[in-house]
Amino acid sequence: MDVIDESTEDLKQVVDFLTALLLEGRRLANRTAAFLATVPAFAEATNNPPSLSPAFLLEVAAVLRLQDWERAGLTQWVPEVLPTARDMARQLMARLEAAPDSFGLDEELAASALFTQLGSVWIRHFSWDAPRILGVDIVVREDSNDLLEELADLIWQHRHLMQDSLAVTPPSM
Repeated sequence: MDVIDESTEDLKQVVDFLTALLLEGRRLANRTAAFLATVPAFAEATNNPPSLSPAFLLEVAAVLRLQDWERAGLTQWVPEVLPTARDMARQLMARLEAAPDSFGLDEELAASALFTQLGSVWIRHFSWDAPRILGVDIVVREDSNDLLEELADLIWQHRHLMQDSLAVTPPSM
């Protein structure tokens, strides 16, 4: 059994998903780079920047992603219980201060797991196109259809307001 049907619609969905993943990866990389540019130890080392392990960068990206979601009030709409960005940042900094060279294979796997956890949350609960189209993250809840129906009902109940506002008298000449 094929996982992907070769129909045009299925292929378009796969391409759309992969495009969204690539754009999200670029967005996270840019966000991480912008953050590191504000850290004096990294900002002042333009001629000889420090070498950072992939595990450390993935974890910084995960902390920043979660911080952005928290600031936008989005984590309350995600069904999973997530750690706070503050706790994640404290743990990261404690490990960095205790053993800056310790971000090896074990830490890469741990950071990848955390990064992957947030990526999985993003795939399952966030609009993949919202960052590209609107420049923001949007949580898509399972009960979104109910919300749309309620919104449609509200608009229908108040349609007379729209009709009144459209009934504009043309200016006299």
